[in-house]
Amino acid sequence: MTRFLSFRWQSPRLVAVMVLTLLIMGCQTNPSAIAEPNDNPDSTVSSPSVDLTLPDDSAMPPSVLNSVLQDIEKRTGIDANQLTWVGATAETWSDGCLGLGGPAESCLMALVEGWQVHVSYDQEEWFYRTDATGQAVRWIDTDLHSPLPPSLSDRLLQQVEKETGLERDRLQVTDATSAVWNGCLGIEPENGACTEIAIFGWRVEVDADGTPQVYHTNHDGSDIRRYS
Repeated sequence: MTRFLSFRWQSPRLVAVMVLTLLIMGCQTNPSAIAEPNDNPDSTVSSPSVDLTLPDDSAMPPSVLNSVLQDIEKRTGIDANQLTWVGATAETWSDGCLGLGGPAESCLMALVEGWQVHVSYDQEEWFYRTDATGQAVRWIDTDLHSPLPPSLSDRLLQQVEKETGLERDRLQVTDATSAVWNGCLGIEPENGACTEIAIFGWRVEVDADGTPQVYHTNHDGSDIRRYS
């Protein structure tokens, strides 16, 4: 985010006061510490780091979220401080391009530990892949790649495999949509009692050897429930 500074002299008296103040400061300050004046009224100041707040139990370094928020700010112009961190999952990416390399890219063929991060603002959402510290950051184009975290997909398919007895190669995630559930993940219990809290998660459709099935999950797949 770029901030612009401009100055306007309002009166000769104000000029005199300011000059006198500067002379006094000059007598008390090391001249080398005084910045040279900039004649350009549109000079820019570097954007400060975003004031981050992560849950106490989050293992994700603040530098990761900071890199993601700053990238969204550059792309959209939305002030990074207005963005909301929704959730993150620890992932292992297949290469140095975090699994998102284009056909013309040369990607380091090595496993990369990192994160998938979900950020929102109003009705908009962004999904990112990063390395462990936020040095490498890639936006996920959801028109080309599923936003479902790979670790969650693996957990889900393991559960479907157990429930159906089908082998993994006969199971396929066909659709995934982010959602906000109540305490029952949007599935009405028999007793009708649900905690009215907001839980970020996913609605996932799975093709089980030609039979469509729908699952609701929380954000990292530690709670997975079959809907239909």
